[in-house]
Amino acid sequence: MKYVMQVQPRVPLGMTPPPSHQNVTVQRYRGVGDTVKYMRKFVLEGQAHPAVRAYAVEVIRQVEPKDYLSEAAAIYYDVCRTVRYTRDPANREFVHHPAVVLAMRAGDCDDSAILIRAAMAASAASTGSPVEFVVAGFDKKAKLSQRYTHVFIRVWDDRTGQWVVLDPVAGPHTGVMLSKVQHFKSYET
Repeated sequence: MKYVMQVQPRVPLGMTPPPSHQNVTVQRYRGVGDTVKYMRKFVLEGQAHPAVRAYAVEVIRQVEPKDYLSEAAAIYYDVCRTVRYTRDPANREFVHHPAVVLAMRAGDCDDSAILIRAAMAASAASTGSPVEFVVAGFDKKAKLSQRYTHVFIRVWDDRTGQWVVLDPVAGPHTGVMLSKVQHFKSYET
């Protein structure tokens, strides 16, 4: 049996929680929809969190003002450099608040996606175009309940008329990863 665990800060709003100050809520996992539900919730909460805002503002400090796609890229590259990919434990789906990811500097694909999206929203690094979470699967024969095993962000670029994929797990191998996707589903953030 798999469980989803949402991890939220348990400290006053203005403080970044150390890993020892986290509130974990456990419930039975009902599929990828559960993960996306908590991802959206934490993006909304995280964009207003002072630690997430301070992080975003610091990361985009050197970017030309109102170059929103470059701001999103700066946040993405910083997450690639500073947040270590760490898998969830077996039979557990952890979904971390972006302030918790900042404190731990570790998380899996959904945690990185949450941090990137929350930081984009906190710094107003929004392209004014759609931003989506994309859940993907790589096994053509996977059962429906195990079809989706990865999530990343994509941002629509009006200038090129294309989606820009922000996936710190795949990093420079994003093209290779995308060529292996057998199933995907997108969700507006």
